[in-house]
Amino acid sequence: MTDRELHKLRRAELLEMLLQQSKTVAKLRGDLKERGERLVECEEELRQLQETYERLRKRLDEKDAVIRDLRGKQEEVYNMLGEKDELLRTLSASAAQRTAPDGAGLDERLERLDRVIALTEKAARLHVEALQQLSGGENAGR
Repeated sequence: MTDRELHKLRRAELLEMLLQQSKTVAKLRGDLKERGERLVECEEELRQLQETYERLRKRLDEKDAVIRDLRGKQEEVYNMLGEKDELLRTLSASAAQRTAPDGAGLDERLERLDRVIALTEKAARLHVEALQQLSGGENAGR
């Protein structure tokens, strides 16, 4: 509206326009306040989500470390079992020939058998420890 048109308006019309604008301003202020409150709510929700993400990421990192450790133990167990199998094959072959392949006597064969038993026990112990660690880690995270 131009100045000329504004001057032609009567006082009642001007007051009507002013009243309409004040209602619009009040409505816009209310909308702004509601959006500000919603923004605060969204920021709080975002903060909570970030905290949850950090907690979950930390737990996942811990589980990854446990898994790496268990894989190392598993590899160690497999190696021991392979060594045990090799010793058993050697003992079986020597028993079939009634002499040890390297001329070892009964005492040496018994020592080898003791080593097989010790390796088997150690492998079983590591396996049990790994299972306990895995089950303990899952229970601790709950």
